[in-house]
Amino acid sequence: MNLIVWNGDVIHRGDPLAASHWSASPDLRDILRLLGRDALWQSIIAEVTDIYHSHRIDLDDRHVEVILSRMVRPSESGWVLAGVLD
Repeated sequence: MNLIVWNGDVIHRGDPLAASHWSASPDLRDILRLLGRDALWQSIIAEVTDIYHSHRIDLDDRHVEVILSRMVRPSESGWVLAGVLD
């Protein structure tokens, strides 16, 4: 395990403490639990745009936001999938 924080470093809730040999993203449930809905929303947008950019497809975050807002909607108990759209 390779630590990426040192004595005296300022860290925040959800910051990674060690570099991982895995290239996986954090679990979305952890992001929601630790950082909240806004951070989860931004994380999903970042992941989707990264996928498009890795295929050299230029996509603006606003387009991803519109698509996601059509797919899910926030509720008091979490996020729910939207129904079938006409």
